[in-house]
Amino acid sequence: MPKLKAVIFDLDDTLIERRAMLDAFSHKFLHHCFPDADGAEYAHIRDTFIQVDDGGYTTRPELFHQLYTALGKTDMPPATELLDYWNAHFADHTVLVPGVKDTLCALQARGYLLGMITNGNPVLQNHKIDHTGFRNYFDNIIVSGTFGCDKPDPSIFRAALAALSVTANDAIYIGDNPVNDIYGAHRVGMKAVWANYFGRTNRTEYRPDYEIHALTELTALDFT
Repeated sequence: MPKLKAVIFDLDDTLIERRAMLDAFSHKFLHHCFPDADGAEYAHIRDTFIQVDDGGYTTRPELFHQLYTALGKTDMPPATELLDYWNAHFADHTVLVPGVKDTLCALQARGYLLGMITNGNPVLQNHKIDHTGFRNYFDNIIVSGTFGCDKPDPSIFRAALAALSVTANDAIYIGDNPVNDIYGAHRVGMKAVWANYFGRTNRTEYRPDYEIHALTELTALDFT
């Protein structure tokens, strides 16, 4: 493999801990939606919320509709109002993956260009990026909601490579999702690192070139 020039990252559950974010934000959001709920009722609402969120893969406002339907409630506020609340407050609870800024600095010190491709709503994703200060570390950031298609579409990966002026052989991609990240990177000829921080089993056919269980392990990999 030629010497790498660029390292490109996913955001959620790769550089930030979305699960921890959701745990903190859920209390604020659910008390906003159901201010009178407490005790066993609130516990049931929260368990249902975590279930329908599905690790972030239920789109909003579909998440809101599923939540109120599962709870048998018919008094859902306008979905746009809930979405505005989510986008305004979710990123306030951003939790960084341990060692993330030290890792990014170490990669920069080695001369790598840094890129990011993240799926999601541009308002929310940019809020997360700005809240963490990540924008200062990256040479290019692409948010799918602005770009016009999501990972694993190869065009979004090709756009990231073009923005960094590198080829697929010059770059490696790091992400937590076997389909969006591993398969997506492989579709354009990039090697991929699976950020498997939670000891998950990969039940897909897509196999990473490397696997890490903490982001700090990335700097110990030999990409040459």
